[in-house]
Amino acid sequence: ADPGAGGGTSAYSSQSATGSLTVTSVNDAPTVTNGSTVVLSGTDEDTTSGGTTVSTLLSGASWADVDAGALQGIAITGRTGNGTWQYSTDGVTWTGFGAVTGSNALLLTGTSQVRYVPDGQNGETATFSYRAWDRTSGTASSNGTPSYADPGAGGGTSAYSSQSATGSLTVTSVNDAPVVTTTSSTLSYTENQAATVIDPGLTVGDVDNTNLTGATVTISGNYASGQDVLAFTNQLGITGSWNAGTGALTLTGTASVAAYQSALRSVTYRNLSDDPSLLTRTIRLVSHDGLAASAPATRNIALSAVNDPPSLSDAQFTIPENSVNGFVVGTLAATDPDAADVHTYSITAGNSAGAFTIDAATGVIRVANSGLLDFETTTSYVLTVRVADNGSPSLADSAMVT
Repeated sequence: ADPGAGGGTSAYSSQSATGSLTVTSVNDAPTVTNGSTVVLSGTDEDTTSGGTTVSTLLSGASWADVDAGALQGIAITGRTGNGTWQYSTDGVTWTGFGAVTGSNALLLTGTSQVRYVPDGQNGETATFSYRAWDRTSGTASSNGTPSYADPGAGGGTSAYSSQSATGSLTVTSVNDAPVVTTTSSTLSYTENQAATVIDPGLTVGDVDNTNLTGATVTISGNYASGQDVLAFTNQLGITGSWNAGTGALTLTGTASVAAYQSALRSVTYRNLSDDPSLLTRTIRLVSHDGLAASAPATRNIALSAVNDPPSLSDAQFTIPENSVNGFVVGTLAATDPDAADVHTYSITAGNSAGAFTIDAATGVIRVANSGLLDFETTTSYVLTVRVADNGSPSLADSAMVT
């Protein structure tokens, strides 16, 4: 009805009054699109991803908050991946998410960033789940100091959305080289020893290939051509080829990682010399997966010598009757595989009267008593000459000199 001016005889007063009611504000929880996925920029397994701001994550999940001036943030409630998810408030210092769960959520402000550090071995899709957080309760994480809270069911007047979203990042695979690991100790090898397995305990691995295509075993340090030999018996689809000129044994053939481990464990070393070089040999092992070679692995071999006996041949000399004292009858020269050995000569039989003498160092036999050289009395002498070396133990040989 129209009260008009009221008063007088009308049904309405000419005076007016005011009724007043105060509405107090309560917090309204933020919202995101439930089940939405925000895709972060991907990376490869060897490269840390770039940082993505929390505000970008919220925008991608259609964040909303009816409260004027509402602040942005997220509560991270779960994570997956073989690598490490991290956050930062300044893009410089990064801290791991830690053990986040639905009741122990990591709190990050809208300006914070997240990134992923792959494990360097596997391609994968790494994810984390989050809910919106308006920061009306709880404490935001700072660099190096993560802060957690239980968001409960969220919604209503709480600081957390009841809806959750997912951040997802794709890690692409890159080929990883195989790995050969050798025994750290030095292998001992003694002169004249049989062919000896170089490293029965070595291991071969490859995180992203089940097969390898080849391997090389090389005497890379102090190779003695003509002495050192590496050997391999073909097995498990793997064929070996020894190059004596370079000191390299090459294995070829596509076979499993386990097969190559067995093959490399069976490679042997042998030294063919009776006077070997005693310099430490370095054995270098490399495997190949068809795309990349392993870093070289090495094992040293320490050689030790054994003393070899000298050899002295029988000899026959002719001298004039009544040759003067000091006359050279002849020279005996021992042979010895150990070139550095020093030899000592002596007459051990047939010289009881002292007709002859021998130089202990040179093996030169001379007349010592010319009066005993009478053809009519004695037509010949038979001497036994001994040669001994200075090895340990000392070894000797004898010869007959007529």
